Amino acid sequence: GKVAQSGELPDSSSGHTYALSGTNFVGYYADKEAWTLRFNDESEKIVSVVEPRQDYFAHVPVVVKSDASVLYRYINANVIGVVTENSEGYLFVRIIDSVTGALVYETKIPHASDPIMVLFDNSAVVYYRNEKANRYELLVVDLFKDRDDHGFWETMKMSQKAREDGAVEGNATRVSAYALEMPIAAAQQFVFPQPVTSIGVSTTQKGVTPRSVLFGLASGKVLAVNKDTILNPRRQTPKPVGDRSGRLQNVASDKDHDASLPAYTPLVPMKATDVVTYNNEVEGLKFIRTTPTHFESTSLLVLFGLDMYMTPTNTAQ
Repeated sequence: GKVAQSGELPDSSSGHTYALSGTNFVGYYADKEAWTLRFNDESEKIVSVVEPRQDYFAHVPVVVKSDASVLYRYINANVIGVVTENSEGYLFVRIIDSVTGALVYETKIPHASDPIMVLFDNSAVVYYRNEKANRYELLVVDLFKDRDDHGFWETMKMSQKAREDGAVEGNATRVSAYALEMPIAAAQQFVFPQPVTSIGVSTTQKGVTPRSVLFGLASGKVLAVNKDTILNPRRQTPKPVGDRSGRLQNVASDKDHDASLPAYTPLVPMKATDVVTYNNEVEGLKFIRTTPTHFESTSLLVLFGLDMYMTPTNTAQ
C-alpha cells in the first residue's frame, strides 16, 4: 500500500492506503477511512510499511515438534508491518491487521536505525543497526494461534468439517477478519555478521521445503539462512517464560523442550556454502525476488541492482 506522512491522501490513490496524522495511524480502503490506530509517541515517523511476501504461495499450516505435537501457524494475508522511529532513537515494530486495524504484535527497540522488514507466512524478520553496540542485529517473530493440539483424530474431524463448509483442500474454513483471535508471539533477537541492503524469502511450489531467508549483503552477495533452524525464535534458552507462551518458547525443561531445534546462540553463522551467489557480486543490490519452479526443492532467485542476476537455488540442502 501507499504511505503518506500526513493525513492527506492523493486523489488517485486506490486500494489500501495508510497515513500517519499526529499519533493516529489511519487505514484507508478505496479512499475511505476504514480504521484508526493510535500510536504512543507524537514524534514517531513512518520508516516503512511492508506487506507479506509469498502470501499467495503454498505453505504448511502447522509446525510439527519433536514429540509429534503441532503448533498452528497464524496465517493472515491481510497483515502489514509498520516500522516507525521517534526522536529518542527508538524503533517501533508493529504488525497490524489491515482490514480491522487490530494490533497483532508490537515491540520497541532502543538505539536502532536503518531497519529492513519482511513478512511471510506467520513470520516477520527485521534487520537493523544497533548504534549503541555498534553491530547489526535481527528481530525474528513467529505468530501462532492460541490453540491446543487436540491430537490426530480431532484434527481429522476439524479437517472434515472444513471440507463440508466448502474450504479449499480442507485446511481452513471461511472466516471473517473480525472473527480472528489474537495470536501468540514468539520473538528472539540475533546478531548478524555483516551489513544488509535487502531481504528476500525462498519460495517453492508446494511450500513443503523449509524456507530460507535471503540476505543481500553490502558486498553484493546473497546469504541464505535457514528459517526453521537458525532463525527460529523457539530455540531453547535458559530464560523461563509465562504459561501462555510456554508452548512456543523452548524453556529449559523436558516438557517444553523441542529436541529438533539447536540451542540458542545469538550470532548468525556465515558459512561460505550458504552464499548462494558463489563468487558473483551484484553492485548496488536493492531487491531480491524469488519464484517457485516445477521442482519442490528448487527456488528461482532474481537479484536487482546495477546488474540483474538470476540463479536457481536449493536452500534446504
